Amino acid sequence: MKRLHFFLFVAATACLLVGCRKPAEVSFGVQSLSVAAEGGNYTVELKSNGDWNIGSTADWLTVSPTSGNGSATLSIVAQPNTAEQGRSVEIRATTKDNSASLTISQEGTPSGEDPGGEDPGGEDPEHFLTVTPNELQFVCTGEDKVVTIECDEAWSIAGDTDWIAFDKTEGEGNDEVVVTVGENPLHEMRSAEVEFRSASGILAVINVSQEASPIQHFLNVTPNGLSFGKEGESMDVTIECDADWQVVFDADWLTASVNEGTGNGTVTFTALPNVFMEMRAVMVTINSRPLSRTISVRQSPGDEPIWANVTPDSLFVPRAGGSRSISVTSNHTWTVTVPSWITMPVVSGEGDATLELMVDYNSSTSSRMGEIIVQHGAEVLATVVVIQEGIPSILTTDVTEINLPAEGGVGIIRLTANQGWWIRNSASWIECTPMDGTGDMEISVKAGPLETAEPRESVITIRGDLGAVATVTVRQIP
Repeated sequence: MKRLHFFLFVAATACLLVGCRKPAEVSFGVQSLSVAAEGGNYTVELKSNGDWNIGSTADWLTVSPTSGNGSATLSIVAQPNTAEQGRSVEIRATTKDNSASLTISQEGTPSGEDPGGEDPGGEDPEHFLTVTPNELQFVCTGEDKVVTIECDEAWSIAGDTDWIAFDKTEGEGNDEVVVTVGENPLHEMRSAEVEFRSASGILAVINVSQEASPIQHFLNVTPNGLSFGKEGESMDVTIECDADWQVVFDADWLTASVNEGTGNGTVTFTALPNVFMEMRAVMVTINSRPLSRTISVRQSPGDEPIWANVTPDSLFVPRAGGSRSISVTSNHTWTVTVPSWITMPVVSGEGDATLELMVDYNSSTSSRMGEIIVQHGAEVLATVVVIQEGIPSILTTDVTEINLPAEGGVGIIRLTANQGWWIRNSASWIECTPMDGTGDMEISVKAGPLETAEPRESVITIRGDLGAVATVTVRQIP
């Protein structure tokens, strides 16, 4: 399916390169527009599916914008008509393939009337600002042109276009401004709007455009395809161009040394290692309007990931130790590491295997835990947890108390132990025999006659080498 998508993409791209495109249409929302003698602001809808430009109009009419891409709303500003005779102008919008026209007509002003609509008896006539011509067209090599400003107050020029310069950007009253445009380095027409604004807020807009450089625009890219190995690497693409260019693609596994440039250049593409078992591809586009070139980039599939499974994943071993076995299933080579108290004759292999191991005797009373680790190089593939119990601590007596007669006597404690032991007895009237030993033993507890009318009592404490403790209470009653 991915290969099908790739071929469809290539076919679509080829179709575009050989001219398989829809013609660029353009039309106005109305065929004509009537404006009042006093002028004013109007809007007209322009519909298009491509780039379009509007040619020259008239010095009494301003159209904005004068170029664009796709549909737009045009702002039309008409100056007052002080003449008795009406006037009209045809504006034409053109695309690469079609054109459309709009006729704008304005009524005249009857003799004696004010086109601005002001009361002749008013004391404050309305301010005015007129800039002529309202459109300047420059040749590609650049030149100077003059615009005339008619205004009854202070005015200023607003604009941040770096390729248009003015001999002054503000003034007062009627004046002239020299507009300077240098050589156009681009191979396409450029245009911008310049705003003149009076102190009272009146706005006049002129459109400045310049022809494209007549030199034939070119864009060559070598090679037109890159093929990376699964390990990932870097490859260079050479760009020959006479203008600005951009690199466009969408892939998280591919990077470019630069994303844009001017003129001839080299772009280094770097592919990350492919860890997936399928080929991956992306189309890289080099754009330099209106030209475009594509590069097909592919990378070989990666290898199957190395893996291993071990059964069982845990072993429980008695303190005596002994032999055990584990089964390894893998698609590659592997090595095994074990704790120091485990011996394994075979510690490396490839694919599937059954491994024998020997666990040493645990001489500690504490249990111990370790891991058998199966790995490939530094990568751990599987582990087996081994737990071995320790020696249990046994230290018990057959009695917990001994009662001796008043005239004195001997009692017996039968001790069961798997460790060394000793007796701690703080009472001087009790004699224990023996006081220490190892393993099972009979301990004699002797007391002399009771010399008082009060009973006496003491506790014999037996402590083992492995930490166990046993106690026996001895009493002597009158």
